[in-house]
Amino acid sequence: MSPLGSGLHETVDFHKLFWQPISCAAFLLKDARQFRFLEMHSDYLNPEGHERQGVPDLVSHSLATTRRFDALKLWISLRTLGREKLGAMIDRTLELAQYAAQMIRGARCLGLLH
Repeated sequence: MSPLGSGLHETVDFHKLFWQPISCAAFLLKDARQFRFLEMHSDYLNPEGHERQGVPDLVSHSLATTRRFDALKLWISLRTLGREKLGAMIDRTLELAQYAAQMIRGARCLGLLH
């Protein structure tokens, strides 16, 4: 079993179904306290004293330490579209995929693989 607990962690790639540019991903946990297993301090990146001094530190809030904040794209999309609009877009995409599958099944010269 992983140190994250009961297996309630997932990775999501928002690039495909959420119409986000590469790269846009998030690491989601049901219980935010589980993030403590990922915490790490390095003197040259995020000294422990910075937190006590109130120095902003993105390294402690990212799995990729010094990489850019890839989730900003998703946050902006969610704020702009909202859950209902984004949900409707996903539903429509699934409807179109089902329609395309029906069309392929009905075509003699095509075969549906997946």
